[in-house]
Amino acid sequence: MSETPEEKMNHHLDEMTLLLYIERQLDRARGLEVSAHTQECDTCRTLLRALERESRLLTRAMLEEDEPLPSRLAQFQERARRSMQWIWGLVFGLAATGVYALYSEYIQPWQQQLEKAGFLPPADPARFGAGAGLRGIVHRAGAANGCFGDGVSHRTEPHGEQR
Repeated sequence: MSETPEEKMNHHLDEMTLLLYIERQLDRARGLEVSAHTQECDTCRTLLRALERESRLLTRAMLEEDEPLPSRLAQFQERARRSMQWIWGLVFGLAATGVYALYSEYIQPWQQQLEKAGFLPPADPARFGAGAGLRGIVHRAGAANGCFGDGVSHRTEPHGEQR
């Protein structure tokens, strides 16, 4: 049973058929039907034009090598950059807290035990400088006393003299 032209006008084409028509994927007979229908049906012609425009834009976007960053992504990137500033401050603050805790819980008690055992002289800021680190103090004290912490005297006596 054949449809009349008025019945065909009430039956609109779907997007997939129109996309296949745009890409020339329909057989010749079906392509001619779609072409005839879109010439007479305003709704399908409008949809066909919109799909053609979208297809051209997508094809052009895929072929562009230096496509600009969409503004929505640029805004997200800027927000992420701003949020990273406070994150880095937090990271450095936690790192400083960790270094202080490490020094006060492990290094300082160890240094005090070395001082009590006689391996290190008491830390004197006037002698070693206010910012002298443990390594510098140990090395200077070891060199001054002739002992580098291994229990062996490394002091050199003048030739022929014994202690």
